[in-house]
Parts: sequence; structure tokens; C-alpha cells
Amino acid sequence: MSKAARSVQQYWAEQVELMRTLPVQVARRDPDGIHDLRAAGRRLRATIRIYRPLLRQKQAVRLLDELHWYNGVLGQARDAEVAAQHVKELLAAAGRGADPHGAGPEGAEELLHRLAGEQERTAQQADQMLAGDRSQALIGELTQFVSDPWRTSLARAGKGPRRSRILARVAWAENRAAEIWEQFDDVGLAGEALAPTRHRLRRRIKAARYAHESLGESVKGAAERADRHAEAADVLGEMQDAVVVAQVLAGDSSQATEAVIAEQRILSEDAARRALGIVDSALS
Repeated sequence: MSKAARSVQQYWAEQVELMRTLPVQVARRDPDGIHDLRAAGRRLRATIRIYRPLLRQKQAVRLLDELHWYNGVLGQARDAEVAAQHVKELLAAAGRGADPHGAGPEGAEELLHRLAGEQERTAQQADQMLAGDRSQALIGELTQFVSDPWRTSLARAGKGPRRSRILARVAWAENRAAEIWEQFDDVGLAGEALAPTRHRLRRRIKAARYAHESLGESVKGAAERADRHAEAADVLGEMQDAVVVAQVLAGDSSQATEAVIAEQRILSEDAARRALGIVDSALS
């Protein structure tokens, strides 16, 4: 088996181990528990999808479906967590700008209380999901999958896919991100109308990042490319925060909401200016 194929299997094994151990941190409400667990699930789903032509098809499809469900529950909890923290920081910034003593705008306390309640509600849903039989069955199937993931024709006699076939799938992930990026050549990244396309770009860049991560040290330069993709995804994430905050605050016309949206707009515009060069460097 090629070093690249072994590296991919090791990468999957590491994510499955996180799925097995991190629920304790989620239950304790450790700051990064939900984030890290969701990241493990997303890494698995993205890379199984990337390498799918090389895998046992029925098993891959089933795992993709189950990971979609698993990540969806954690995604709701993570979005609520991010919204609560982000709005808190934005309100603090708005308060410092309006009041030398840092007093927040009218309605801030009520807004934060509502977001904290949503954060805890979705975290409890995640707790129930993680403790359930379906999650445990998923971890068991993933454990089995990691030990023998490749198509029968590739796994025969202990052999996995050649290095060239692994790298071809990584290139496929890169090309998918580049296809979306080409749409921004003449229009830039700013603007609410572009938010859905920006989000697809970010998701594809993250998938390419995970593909490079899965290569580990088996391919020279893979770690550096993964880092560049991570930086690009992060700056696009700053812009996506504006979309998430707007969704969370939809229908709320309080002074606190207006202050948050104003602060978020400033951050999003700054991210849009920085993003062009960063994304271009990642995909070049």
C-alpha cells in the first residue's frame, strides 16, 4: 500500500478517535468541545466524499448519509454557540464606541439572554444525539471502515490505491474550489447577493484543505497547502459570520441589534478586502 493511502487511513482513524472521546467535553461544556467534534465529523465526510471513487461504494454512501445527520445536529449547536459569542463581542465593541464606560446599547442584555438560551438548548440536543444508539453505531461502522476502506479490486492482497490515484482525488478537490473562485474574478467578494456563492467557495476550500491534511507527511508540501487553504477559509468565514448574525437577529429591531449589524458590517468589509489576495494565493 502506498504511503499516501496509509496516511489517509491514519487521518480517518484520528477523526474517529475524536468522535469517540470528545462527547465528554461537549457534556462538560468545554469551550472547544462542540467545535472540535464537529470539525472531526466534517473532515471525515469531506474526505470520504473526495476519495469515494476509491472506496467500497455502498459503505461510503451510508457513511456519508449518517455523517450528514451527525454533523447537522452538531452544526446547529455550533452555530448557536458562535452566534452567542460573536454577538457578545460585537455588542462590547459597540458599547465602547458609544460610551466611555463600555455600557452596551439598549436591549443588549435581553438579546444575550435569548442567545444563551438557544445555545444551551441546541447543546442539549447534541448531548442526546451523542448518547444515542445511532451515534454509537456510526462510530462502530467508521472504526470498521477505517481498517479496510478501499474497493475490493484495490484492497486485494493488502494493496490500496496507488499514490497517483490518491493525488488525483486531491487535485479534483482543488479544481472544484478553483471553479467557484473563477466566478469572482470580475466582481470581487463583497455583497450580500454573493453570500451563497461565497459559502460554497468556502466549503470547497475547506474540503481541499482536509484533502491535503489527509496526506500528512507522505507528500511534500501538502501541509503548507493545507495551511494556505485554512487561512483562506478563515477569512471567508469572517464574511460568513455576517450572514449567520443576520439570520440569528432577523425580526429583531432593537437598538442592540442595529449596533451589532453595524459592527459586523465593518468587520465583513475589512475581511472582503483581505480575502482576495489570500484566496488567490491558496488556489494558485
